[in-house]
Amino acid sequence: MSDKSKKVGEIFSDYKTSSNIKYAEITALNVVKKNNTLQVKLYSDEYIEIKEIWYFEKFLKERFRFEHIDIQINYHEKVEHKGITEEWKNIIAYMAHKYPLTKPMLLLKSDIEVKEKQILVKMHIKGADFLKAKKTDIELANVLKNLFGKEYKIELIEEISKEEIQKIKDNLKKEEEQIIAKIEENNHFKQIQEMQVPEYNDANYMPPTDLEGYIPPIDR
Repeated sequence: MSDKSKKVGEIFSDYKTSSNIKYAEITALNVVKKNNTLQVKLYSDEYIEIKEIWYFEKFLKERFRFEHIDIQINYHEKVEHKGITEEWKNIIAYMAHKYPLTKPMLLLKSDIEVKEKQILVKMHIKGADFLKAKKTDIELANVLKNLFGKEYKIELIEEISKEEIQKIKDNLKKEEEQIIAKIEENNHFKQIQEMQVPEYNDANYMPPTDLEGYIPPIDR
């Protein structure tokens, strides 16, 4: 890169860190007013840990009051990257901070298969349709492009074993039993409240007089 490029630690001298991100060169800064986003392009000849990227984004967001921070990293061709499979949990944690509304934590129980232009996410719990509705797959693709410099198509599928299916059924049955028990408990309580002392309706019934049942004392 050009000698004129400024490093993160030079432009943002108040950002205190021991991470190598402070030596990354800033090649572009762009403000998107429409959605209050700061876009930052970095170049590095060392691999930067994903958590350090998040810490820097968090600093920029709080320091300059932007709604969103998008950091895109380009590496020197000889830099040894950690693989997406190896970094999977860190990627999900990064997304959970960056896009909490997309519910990325649901992806923790999954395996991935990385192909040339596609990543197959095999979820071991229900929720693929929910995540697609939240556009989690699209945000994941954007994150991977920014972190690894490559575009992937993300496909979310549910691959649940017989044991996991049985566990889901058992949990649903348990929840159903708890709901039924709660309903029955509420109905029983309601019935008790509605119970009234029955009135005498016998037409021949005569209430006792003051002397009825009176036994006079016996003189001894």
